[in-house]
Amino acid sequence: MLKLMPYFYENHCSATTDMWTDDYKKISYISITVHYINENWEFNSNVLHVGQFLYDQKKTGDNIRNNLKQFFNQWLDNEE
Repeated sequence: MLKLMPYFYENHCSATTDMWTDDYKKISYISITVHYINENWEFNSNVLHVGQFLYDQKKTGDNIRNNLKQFFNQWLDNEE
């Protein structure tokens, strides 16, 4: 399993997010992709998470930020 924490600690990574809604079931999803530069200075990207965005939440900046913070807090607890 790829360990990403060294890239976070060395400030060699960033993350992007994307959201979309299924046209038929009207279910919203959110994804997180991490981008990092490895020890050979090669650029890499990995999808870190794809999940359902809570159906009862509006897609406001605050709700998106809270969703991302919740994911990263849980993820960091599992990584360390």
